[in-house]
Amino acid sequence: MQPERDAEQLARLAVQRDEAREMLRRDYGIDSAFVRVPTLSKVLGLAQPTIYASMREGRFFLPHRLLNSSPAVRFEDLLEWYCSDVMPGGEGFRAGRPREAGARGSARTPTPQLSQAAVDEIVSSAFSRVSGRPSS
Repeated sequence: MQPERDAEQLARLAVQRDEAREMLRRDYGIDSAFVRVPTLSKVLGLAQPTIYASMREGRFFLPHRLLNSSPAVRFEDLLEWYCSDVMPGGEGFRAGRPREAGARGSARTPTPQLSQAAVDEIVSSAFSRVSGRPSS
């Protein structure tokens, strides 16, 4: 009986993933393989400067890369995070690292350091708004 339940659960997860994919595409106009920060800001409910600072400091919870010098997240990574039950602060989340002297962009005004607990709370709040799940 266990393999049948596993197959049913996988089928339900696949349907939920497809529904989430369509909702993200429809509600946020995502039509490419990569999601740039302005759209990511709307999906997560976080300010763009917060996202940029987290990416710069290596604290952002989704893998990202530079495309034409602009950071972007793979749509599939965003979808995987959106569909997961893992809340921020779990395995894979990196604590903030101070910027090294002379690093790219170090001449800018330093971004205030947020504690990991503060970042977790912000992300948890954004997740609960997007998913409709209460934050823990």
